[in-house]
Amino acid sequence: MDKHGSRVGLIVLAVLGVAFVAIGIFAGVAQVARTLREARLIENLPELDAPALHSLASDTLVAVTGILEPNGDRADAEGLIIYLEQAWAIEESEDEGWEGAWETVYRAMPTTTLTLTGGSVTLRYTGEIAIDGTLHESRLYIPEQGRKVDDIIEGTLRHIGFKAGDHLTVVGTTTAAGIMPNRVFGGDRQALLWHFEQRVVGLRITGVIFDLVGLILMVVAGVLLWRQRKAS
Repeated sequence: MDKHGSRVGLIVLAVLGVAFVAIGIFAGVAQVARTLREARLIENLPELDAPALHSLASDTLVAVTGILEPNGDRADAEGLIIYLEQAWAIEESEDEGWEGAWETVYRAMPTTTLTLTGGSVTLRYTGEIAIDGTLHESRLYIPEQGRKVDDIIEGTLRHIGFKAGDHLTVVGTTTAAGIMPNRVFGGDRQALLWHFEQRVVGLRITGVIFDLVGLILMVVAGVLLWRQRKAS
């Protein structure tokens, strides 16, 4: 490679380093701040029973914990009522070969019922919702052959979510007909707050790793560019 090509390659390396640092800052600062805000907001919400919930005005943010009631008309074949449908996607990575990840293709949040102390509340239908915590999993479809990563065949479909009788914490806003959820978590409120704490730790570690890699790339590119200029 000539000097011009080498210099261009080093500039690209430096730009890549800047990109890594930017991603690290986003994960370690912006995403952490967003997660902490959401956690503090939920932590400060009052514990509500059914009568107290029904007395609130519409568009009030709430976090309630209760038991998911049966909904045979909306459940899948394995009894999951609220769930994510995910496909196993495989793609090639330059560094680690083939990598696999679950990609969400559908979110099922039908109108259903959550039993609270003193009564129940209707959870309204929505297509935009976060689902996490303790989940059930069922495999819908497994291809007979194909590429495998982690012993899972590409194109495998699964559902992960909640069945009747599960203990759930639902975060959402009140409506005249119940709650419009934005997050359904498998577990109680303390488990949800612990989930946020662990996510913050993971984001901070990810941010530090990206920042270090980015700084190393920038330093290497800078030193080599300086040597090139000095040699010329």
